[in-house]
Amino acid sequence: MTFSKIAVAACLLFLIAVTWPILMPQAGKSSPTLVLYGFSILEEAVSSGILPTFQKRWKERTGQEVRFYTSFAGSGTVMNQIRFGAPADIALFSHTLDAYRLKEAGLIQHDWTTAPHQGIINRTPIILIVRKGNPKGLSRFQDLRQPGVGIV
Repeated sequence: MTFSKIAVAACLLFLIAVTWPILMPQAGKSSPTLVLYGFSILEEAVSSGILPTFQKRWKERTGQEVRFYTSFAGSGTVMNQIRFGAPADIALFSHTLDAYRLKEAGLIQHDWTTAPHQGIINRTPIILIVRKGNPKGLSRFQDLRQPGVGIV
């Protein structure tokens, strides 16, 4: 199984785990609707891959159509939109700090860390690229604070 298939499967499992309690009370309705806010880098993968696949599987399992309204922006912007009243059923952040801020504000009542993979659907590697030969000997993020080191 390729990494992309594993990633899509993990995202689907996460969405099912998170949305199942939200959707089940609406079982009598023909078309449940969920509002998803996410950080912008995931927009294409979520909109063109994950959500259509989720909708197809939901229909196969329940016979219901499920609709999604989505909004994507920077993770901090998404957190602030929700904190100030945007009606979100699902939120996808680029880091856990935004989720903890919503929890501290009393807007999250459940523990997302009990979901598969502690509620994390992806990890983004961060890479340091240095000049040929690495003349400053940079190997850790702390090294970026050295005098004479610039960040592009």
